[in-house]
Amino acid sequence: MEQLRTLDPDMLRGSLVKTYRRCGKPTCHCTTEKGHEGHSLSVSMPGRSPIMVYVSLKNQERVRQALENYQTAQRIIEDISTVNREALVKKEIL
Repeated sequence: MEQLRTLDPDMLRGSLVKTYRRCGKPTCHCTTEKGHEGHSLSVSMPGRSPIMVYVSLKNQERVRQALENYQTAQRIIEDISTVNREALVKKEIL
């Protein structure tokens, strides 16, 4: 529980995905190639298409850290759940 209290509260659920977009300029390289590289936060929602949020270059590292913080919190919660489940099993056996 102490580990949860010390976590950075900036958390995001989802994935940072690489995207390619066309700018619309007829002479740009993106008309014949992959397009301009960018990144988006992709968040899947039950019963819906994933939500895609554009992430600017200056915010990419902060988003990566927030995603990592979320995963760390999930691991800690799973560890707590495992300890509690094991305690429950021991009490039921006695």
